[in-house]
Amino acid sequence: MKRIAMYALALWMAVLTVYAQPEQVFVPDLGQAFPFLGERVVEPPDDVRLDALDAAAYGIPASGEVPQPAYLLMEEAPTQTPVYLIDSGKPGPVVYVLAGTHGDERAGWYAATMLKGMRISAGKLYVLPQANKPGSEAVRRTVQGSLDLNRAYPGHSQGDAAMQLAHAIVRDIEKAQPVVVLDLHEAAVFAPGRDFLGNKVIYTTLDGIEDLFFALLTAFEEGTLGAVPFGFVSPGVADSLNAVLPEVAGIPVLTVETFRGYPLSRRVQDQVDIVLACLRFYGMMEE
Repeated sequence: MKRIAMYALALWMAVLTVYAQPEQVFVPDLGQAFPFLGERVVEPPDDVRLDALDAAAYGIPASGEVPQPAYLLMEEAPTQTPVYLIDSGKPGPVVYVLAGTHGDERAGWYAATMLKGMRISAGKLYVLPQANKPGSEAVRRTVQGSLDLNRAYPGHSQGDAAMQLAHAIVRDIEKAQPVVVLDLHEAAVFAPGRDFLGNKVIYTTLDGIEDLFFALLTAFEEGTLGAVPFGFVSPGVADSLNAVLPEVAGIPVLTVETFRGYPLSRRVQDQVDIVLACLRFYGMMEE
C-alpha cells in the first residue's frame, strides 16, 4: 500500500507540473513582473546557443589562438575540469574567474567559455569555465545527486565528490593568489520575505577591493554597467566560496548573480561586461 501511495503521489505531482500555469509576479528589486511557477521564474526560450557564441559580438578581445587548458583539476576523476591561464607576459594583477558551479546557471559558464580565449594587456587571468563540469554538461545544479558544490567549501580531499572538488578549487586559487575571484552565478527564485539575489553582486568582505567595489557601485548607479542596474548584498551564504575563501585564504570574492527571467543572451552579456569592467579597473585591458 505504501508503494502504491508513493506512485499515486508522484503521478499527481507530474500532473500538476504539466497543467500548472505560470503566474505573473512583480519583483520589486527589478521593477517589473515575470512569469513564475511557484517561487521559480520561467525562463524565456533560449535566444543563443553555446556552439554559436561569438566572443567579438560580446565585446571580448580575442587572442587569435585556440585556447588550450593550462592544467586539469581533479584529473582522472569524474569531476575532472580544465583551467585556462591567460598570461599577458607583462607585470600586473592576477584575477581568477570561476563559473559553472551550478550547471543549470548557464549564463555564467557561457560567458566564461568565451573569456578563456580572450586577450589581456597586463597581468594574468585564470578561467575555470565549468567548476562543476558534470553538472554543466547535464545542465544540472548539483555535482551528483544532492551534492551542491557551493555548500561544500572549503572541502576536503577525503570527502564526497563535491567536497573533493571544492578542496581542489580552493587549493588552485590559493596557488594563483589573485587580487579577487569573480564567481559567476544566476538566480531564479523569488519569494516574499526572502532575499532576492537576481541582478546582484554578493560579497562577504571588501578587504583589498574597496576601490573596485566603489567603481562598480558607481557604474551600476549611473546605468553604465548592466542592462538593468545591479545591487550589492552581503554576506555570502554559509559554506559557499564567497563566504569561505576570504576566511581560509584571505582572498575576496565577488559573486555575480544574473536573473534567469531575462533572455539568456542578455544575461551572458551582463556577466561578460562585469568581468571586463573589473579587468579594465585593474589595467589588464587596453582602453
